[in-house]
Amino acid sequence: MKRLLYIMTYYLGINRLFYFLNRKKQRVLTYHNVISDVLFDNALHLGVSCSQSTFHWQIEYLKKRFRFVTEPGIEGSCVITFDDGYQNNFRVARPTLDKFGVMAYFFVPLDSVGNAEPLWVDKALMWVSYVPQGDYTLWDEDFSISGEPSRRALWQAIWERALLSPDFQKSLANALEQVFPFADLPVCSAMMQERFEHMDHEQISGLKSAGHLVGAHSLNHLILATLDKSALADDFSKCAKGIGSVYNTEVYSYPFGGEEEVSPPVIEQCEGSEFSMAFMNSEQGHRQRPSSPFAMARMSLPSSTDRFLIDARLSGVEAFLRGMLKRISA
Repeated sequence: MKRLLYIMTYYLGINRLFYFLNRKKQRVLTYHNVISDVLFDNALHLGVSCSQSTFHWQIEYLKKRFRFVTEPGIEGSCVITFDDGYQNNFRVARPTLDKFGVMAYFFVPLDSVGNAEPLWVDKALMWVSYVPQGDYTLWDEDFSISGEPSRRALWQAIWERALLSPDFQKSLANALEQVFPFADLPVCSAMMQERFEHMDHEQISGLKSAGHLVGAHSLNHLILATLDKSALADDFSKCAKGIGSVYNTEVYSYPFGGEEEVSPPVIEQCEGSEFSMAFMNSEQGHRQRPSSPFAMARMSLPSSTDRFLIDARLSGVEAFLRGMLKRISA
């Protein structure tokens, strides 16, 4: 039904109208992982990922409509950003960027630079995605893994706990290890390298030498809104020391980047740091700080080569219809 609606708006010229109305808007796009087609299996951990062929198609499509830049605020342009800094950014996404002459931002947690170990959240996603079917007990609660819905239910339970405590985030991998060892998960070596190992120092240097921008993405990707004032200040202070050595931009990207994970105190701490601006992972930025350069909006595209879905999002038609439906149902 939704796709049919977007086909209609495309052929009726409504999309063209919205492109005109939004002609001064800059599109800042968020990507995380770009995975080789042969490895892309739609597992739970690939929820914010796309295949190599899909990424190639999207960049080619974007190039027909926008001028690619790396300076925030340029009217009618497009900025490409990547979060987390895994190997696939360099090995799989970079060749497409090179082909189309696109410079991008790569935001990498400081502790992950040259460290192959996955982020706590991705290590947990790997476990939930690949742990064999069966019954498991975590935090005195029983979970039965029998298919994709049950894996998603377990991940939701984990995420709700993670939102409450940084200690839970830090201890999560160890808790999962005690239930079923990570070494016994059926993850192929190629997927492990592309999806779960970070870029090394040489790869990051190569990106910077080619003209890309490598920026901070927190110290170790904890949910910043769960940190106390002292830990939050320490996180930003340590990341700022990487500017000029590890990082070649003062632009920052909040881990996760939604309003649940980026509270007003987090934004205030970033404002008081050495960073010049910061990206959310929300199309609206932050409702309480709508015009702040430290709460800049980003949008993501569906993992799709459907031009009607992509065009509806890029033109602003999708956001308009979503807002209209919300007002009608209120």
